[in-house]
Amino acid sequence: MGKGALIRETPGMRVYQSDASADRFAVEFTNDAVECGAEKSPMFPGKGALNMKIAAALFKRLEDCGVATHFAREAGGSEMETVAARIIPARVAVRNMVSDEFAARTRLAAGSILPVTIIEFNVKMDAGKEFQPGMRARVYTEVTDGDVKTMRTRAAQVNKALQPFLYKRGIALADYYLEFGKDSNDFFRVCGALTPDTCSFWSRDTLEKLDKDRYLRPMRGSETAAGIVLKALTA
Repeated sequence: MGKGALIRETPGMRVYQSDASADRFAVEFTNDAVECGAEKSPMFPGKGALNMKIAAALFKRLEDCGVATHFAREAGGSEMETVAARIIPARVAVRNMVSDEFAARTRLAAGSILPVTIIEFNVKMDAGKEFQPGMRARVYTEVTDGDVKTMRTRAAQVNKALQPFLYKRGIALADYYLEFGKDSNDFFRVCGALTPDTCSFWSRDTLEKLDKDRYLRPMRGSETAAGIVLKALTA
């Protein structure tokens, strides 16, 4: 798959225009470090390829459940072909369990199951700035009330498709971030990536972390965490 101009870059992922078609993007999953506050996870060879496989498996699951995504096909190695889409300048946090970060905000017990799934919107103010929490921030962006309603509905559909699917495979989907975009026909699609960089994957039975937090701390076997998730998805 040939790559053209770089469209955008996010932690762990680069998006290029495909040189084969104007309505396709070439996505490269990288081995790069992912920042989490002031900390940064180390690089390790093969991370990009593992993350691509994990994202592809989860996108395929969503498509099977009738949730439209930007996934088109695996392109080998750490690359994926996707439908070209304009990214909505907001991300959606879906919370099923209390992460350390959410516990610090709410004083709820870390690791506990939330009585209801919480869906939060974080709107990006402009390029180069951090995501700002709160719905009021959307007035400074192009996100409409209709977009917000659609994203909330789609986020609930994503959670319904993924949470029990992963739980049966021994993985608790504690929380995760979603990105949405619109294709050339203004059709909403789940975009971005669903990987250990954007999802809090925990062991269902032990609550052992199998996501980026594992790389930020001196946990034995950190480099195999993504492999554990992929094995569970493809078993």
